[in-house]
Amino acid sequence: MSLIANSMSEVKESIANEGRYLFAKIYASFWFSELEKMNAETVNELKSYLNNHTFIGEFCGNPEQTHLVNYDSQQIRFFGIIDKNETFDAINPINA
Repeated sequence: MSLIANSMSEVKESIANEGRYLFAKIYASFWFSELEKMNAETVNELKSYLNNHTFIGEFCGNPEQTHLVNYDSQQIRFFGIIDKNETFDAINPINA
């Protein structure tokens, strides 16, 4: 499932309100709330980086979803970065 949005208002207006599509809306809302905590310079650097890269991560800590690990808070745990212009495997975020 996917949800494409440029802002929190687009997430709220989306029709993804039921079933598995609701989770896309929950994840997108969390992502935009994290962006709101960053200063404008950091957000712009992130946007620039994401022009050529894709982050791979997992949304953890949602009490509505079961998980093998009990997380204290909701978070996105990134474990890989893909360079959109290369053909090699994912980049470990620690090395990016």
